[in-house]
Amino acid sequence: MKILTYIHNNISKLLTVILIIATAYQSLAQAKKPMTIEEVIGKVQQQNWDLKKMNQQVGMASSESKSANSVFLPSVNFTETFTNTTDPMLAFGTKLGQSSIEQADFIPAVLNDPDQISNFSTSINVEQPLFNLDGLYGRKAARKQSEASLYNREWIQKMMVIKAKSLYYQLVLSKRAEQVMMQMKSASAANQEVAQGLFDQGIITLADLLGAQLRLKQVESEWLKAKHQVERSNSELLQQMGETDSYQIDPVDSLPIPLEAQSMLSDSKISQERADLKALKLKAEAAEFGWLSQKGSFAPRINAFGRYTFNDTQFFGTQGNNYLVGVQLKWDIFNGGKQLGATQKARYESQFAQIELEETQSRAHHELHQLKNDFELSIKQIELAGLSADQARELLQIRQDRFGQGMEKTSDLLMAESNYMNQEIQLLKAQHAYLQLMFQLEAAISENLTDENL
Repeated sequence: MKILTYIHNNISKLLTVILIIATAYQSLAQAKKPMTIEEVIGKVQQQNWDLKKMNQQVGMASSESKSANSVFLPSVNFTETFTNTTDPMLAFGTKLGQSSIEQADFIPAVLNDPDQISNFSTSINVEQPLFNLDGLYGRKAARKQSEASLYNREWIQKMMVIKAKSLYYQLVLSKRAEQVMMQMKSASAANQEVAQGLFDQGIITLADLLGAQLRLKQVESEWLKAKHQVERSNSELLQQMGETDSYQIDPVDSLPIPLEAQSMLSDSKISQERADLKALKLKAEAAEFGWLSQKGSFAPRINAFGRYTFNDTQFFGTQGNNYLVGVQLKWDIFNGGKQLGATQKARYESQFAQIELEETQSRAHHELHQLKNDFELSIKQIELAGLSADQARELLQIRQDRFGQGMEKTSDLLMAESNYMNQEIQLLKAQHAYLQLMFQLEAAISENLTDENL
């Protein structure tokens, strides 16, 4: 029996130690890190996964643009070739190349049946494009694509920053919602204690007491939901920042104040410098040059070439040397209709890119018009939600005071609690909707609005 008691006591101590360690580890994992919106944006610009991938795409486009320079630049290669032959023509030609022909090599028997001969041919070859119309337009298309990738990266970066702002302030609002639920939980717990005391005095019925207890459970459930939303918002922001470690972000900055809609929105318009529109315009120009490049493939190509060769029986020998230079005009008259099909496809791609640009420009103007209307409405909704929340708070305070004196029905108090909580949540929702519209407006007009209203 003593042994069992000893084991039980030690197990209890071990479990206590494990619990302390687990609690300490959880506290460490959930350590809070104060962070401003500027710090968040800085991490997004450095670590965001989409931006990292976009940087690689920009690098690929730049490499393709450099490859297109081959239309101007020469190509040079070096070869070392070993041959061994008894072919009469090749054997005689090899000796000529080695500058080793003698009188005896003209004997018919030697010409007809030569001994095997080895040769090391060292050759430097140069090719220089002179006129390649398709290559010229192809190079312009590649350069436009490379420029478009830069504007695409700029637009993606702007979108990632705007999304980071949205998630940052969403975390601020989620923490506010959690605080509201915590306050409501404390208030409901206090109301339950008051209800218990009033029930013990016979002032209220059991149904009233059960109603207060049920209300506390409901508020606790809502508090847990708000707490989980904070964790979800925090996780989404960490992912947007490209963070691999998990920690609790403690936002330092407060919510932006509502803008003066009339003074600001009246002058807002779609900027011609919007990076996505500039990228689409460059893509359309690149597609047009691609079409011209395909049409240019019907034109002849003119290239110069040259070769300097050494022939010897030794590796890298220089016994015999010669050179060859020339100019070649090549004209593909017909290649089975491939050029026709490729040209037609390029024409459709060019027209498609132009239509896509015009559609995006038109949609941007319509979206901005709708954003202006929604933005004005959102500011009014924040004002109304704020007034409703203030009134609900005052009404709840009055109900609580009267309930503590036994002068208020439990049902009226619970209704006042529910109304206050709903009005606070509606205010947070109105603020969240306002911020989302503000960020959409930032993207539409390509201007920072929140930075000036923190």
